[in-house]
Amino acid sequence: MCSRVVRAKNLFNFGTCNEILNLFSCFGDVKKIQFLHNQNYAFIEFCSVKQAMQTVENLNKIKIEGKTLHLDFSKNH
Repeated sequence: MCSRVVRAKNLFNFGTCNEILNLFSCFGDVKKIQFLHNQNYAFIEFCSVKQAMQTVENLNKIKIEGKTLHLDFSKNH
């Protein structure tokens, strides 16, 4: 099931908050990013389901500096 909220896992090595925002905003307007500091993921809320879908299609399982980013749709937000 698709959602406007994407859950991104394995974010520790992907840079600063601004760098992460810049990466995700390439696919749409990011309304909010909620980082879970004790865990290795964040929730990224987009303005539309279409933008979230484009993000998952384009960024899921990409490698940056040897680390794989994992994206899926959040069921809780």
